Amino acid sequence: QYTIISLELKEPSQAGYWQLPDPGIGRDDVKVLKNEITVRVHNLGAVNSPETEIVVEDLQGKRIGSAIVPPVEAPSDLIPRHTDVIIKIPEDVSLGSARIVLDPDKKINQITRRNDVISLE
Repeated sequence: QYTIISLELKEPSQAGYWQLPDPGIGRDDVKVLKNEITVRVHNLGAVNSPETEIVVEDLQGKRIGSAIVPPVEAPSDLIPRHTDVIIKIPEDVSLGSARIVLDPDKKINQITRRNDVISLE
């Protein structure tokens, strides 16, 4: 039994993977302390990632807090590159169903967005 899938390129990429950054976050890179969240932001791409924003949103998408992520070097020598960012959160806010979103306005042309959102559940 065979399955044949036909694909058609709708729009070619402006750059190949070797020309793109890939800033990303992971659940293990998040530390929550009272009214601040520290997030380690990595760059897994081939070029330096530009400055961007990181936000914390509640279940309805309302911004609870945000911070600027500085540029992160590319790991061109295969040594991981990252920066730690602190996001201040109001003390009376519950983070039960909140999520953290990197580059929420999708300004960066990057390899993948699959590592741009994590849930705090």
